[in-house]
Amino acid sequence: MKYVLAVLLMLPAIILSSQSKSLIKKHRALNQKQGAEYVSLALELVDDLYKEKLYRKSADLAEQAFRKASDLEWKSAMAEARFKQARSVARLPRKANKVKALGLLEEGFRFAEGNDLKRKMLEAQRVLAMSLSDDEKLQKVEQQLAALKGRPKRSGGLFRSRRKALEAEKDQLEQQVESLSSEQQQLKAQLDAREQVLQKLTAEQMRKELLLSEQARLLDSMAFTKLLDSLELANKNIELREQATQLQKLDAELALRDSQRNFYLAVAAVIFLLSIGLFLRNRAMKRYNAILEEKNRIIDEEKQRSESLLLNILPENVAEELKTRGTAKARRFENASVMFLDFKGFTGIAKKMSPEELVDNLHEAFSAFDEIVAKHGVEKIKTIGDAYMCAAGLGDDPKAATRKIIAAAKEIQAFLKDWNATRKGKGLPQFHARIGIHTGPVVAGVVGKRKFAYDIWGDTVNVAARMESSGEAGKINISAKTHALLKKEFQFEQRGKIRIKNAGEVEMFFLEG
Repeated sequence: MKYVLAVLLMLPAIILSSQSKSLIKKHRALNQKQGAEYVSLALELVDDLYKEKLYRKSADLAEQAFRKASDLEWKSAMAEARFKQARSVARLPRKANKVKALGLLEEGFRFAEGNDLKRKMLEAQRVLAMSLSDDEKLQKVEQQLAALKGRPKRSGGLFRSRRKALEAEKDQLEQQVESLSSEQQQLKAQLDAREQVLQKLTAEQMRKELLLSEQARLLDSMAFTKLLDSLELANKNIELREQATQLQKLDAELALRDSQRNFYLAVAAVIFLLSIGLFLRNRAMKRYNAILEEKNRIIDEEKQRSESLLLNILPENVAEELKTRGTAKARRFENASVMFLDFKGFTGIAKKMSPEELVDNLHEAFSAFDEIVAKHGVEKIKTIGDAYMCAAGLGDDPKAATRKIIAAAKEIQAFLKDWNATRKGKGLPQFHARIGIHTGPVVAGVVGKRKFAYDIWGDTVNVAARMESSGEAGKINISAKTHALLKKEFQFEQRGKIRIKNAGEVEMFFLEG
């Protein structure tokens, strides 16, 4: 029964700890999300924080979700974020927070698309307006609710009901005042009657009453003294009995003390020997544990190093699958954006430089490319000579993936422009790159059992390579399919249809700016 009670008492703490771990796990996952996935997970985490009564953190996260949704022009998510932010702000103390919550609901109402969300926002505005005693706002919200429900709403009805409630409360307060007044009059009458009785008592009556009171006190004192004497006699008897008992115990203790002394000496000797043995064993265990901890530290360092190297070669999800299963299943992505980069006149540049210098320059350029594509969430696939290949959309939505890879391509061309300006001042050869991008289906996976290589295949890869070879140095050449995804977000120069190998005529565009 005791164990069951202890478990029941610990159960709320266990539940609270599991909820906190769940919030931390979701928050870590949120930092790894982008775009629409970030907004959806953030709104879910806002609800969890609200349930945990973390209203200020819930409101701040809802504000972040609103900004991300605003960047994506996702109106329904913007409305939901404002509604949840207002709900959390209204829970905070002070009247100013309720006014702020009312403003957030008004802003979110402009983005709401569904009638259910609009109705929830209007009902929340009505509650806040009533708590703030804002009659003008309350009347406006009632009219909006009536219009949303498709029936007219008579104005003034709510005010009449509130006036009647106030009048009823006033009548009740007046009745309580009258009741208190009558009670006050009754108490005053009782006090007057008591004063009249006291005045009627004569001095002789008061003297007699005092005398009787004194006699009663003396009798009580005598009885109390007799009781104390009897208690003292009983205590003395008890003390004598206790002294006799203590003498008997002392005799028994003296008889046992001699036999116990020998026993204690024997126990002390055994304990001394055990202590020496435990001391020696403990010292040996400490040396063993120190050696074991050092080996574990070395193993952990090597494990982290190998995992870091694996993540530099493979995407995180593929690396995790290889560690757990030993193999990675190939996947098909319908709308991946593939980018090829190649340096113009690289053969001529290579003839002017030593092999060491050429490799150092390629390493400097490709290292910068690696940092740029990683910053924009683009996956590097491989390098072939002076060619650089990367892809986006291996899990993202097509529009977001294309936006990422175009941003990476623009930053790469900007880096090369600055790099070439520095090299020109030093009299070094310049590297001008052609970049081509195409969007379409690809198959991605890992081949081989040793020296794993993550690669993508398909006609999309071939067309992207043709986009690069058909482009111009310093420019970004894209296909019509890629152009269709982001034609409203960027400016393009139409090149018309150009014939490429194994694909016939393909319409191409240069990205301006």
